[in-house]
Amino acid sequence: MDAVGSSATSSGLKESFERSVTAVMNSISRALERVAIVQAKERRSLETIVRLAAKIWLESCSQRYRLVVVLSHGSGDILSSTSSFDGTLRLIVRPDLKRYGDSQGKHLTRGEPVAGWKGLLETYP
Repeated sequence: MDAVGSSATSSGLKESFERSVTAVMNSISRALERVAIVQAKERRSLETIVRLAAKIWLESCSQRYRLVVVLSHGSGDILSSTSSFDGTLRLIVRPDLKRYGDSQGKHLTRGEPVAGWKGLLETYP
């Protein structure tokens, strides 16, 4: 009986995963289509990127510690922002990275910067 329940749960998780990938792809595609023409080749590339990002997320969440991408202060989604544009564009080239927890699965609320990793933010006037 457990095998049947496990199979049903696994199927539901796979469907949920596929829905999430589709939703993310559609969201990114809509934003891109506001500024460029997105053809089938680009959609396939986008799907590959989204699936790889999801795979990294799943793998990192199965670890006892968590790596969290931290976006710099002042950065955000300019495509859907309702605030007025101040003429300065901030591009996150490399986001900050923090580690939460240790190898024993403890200290999950204390974030420490990853040694040797430095975020990079470019500002364009």
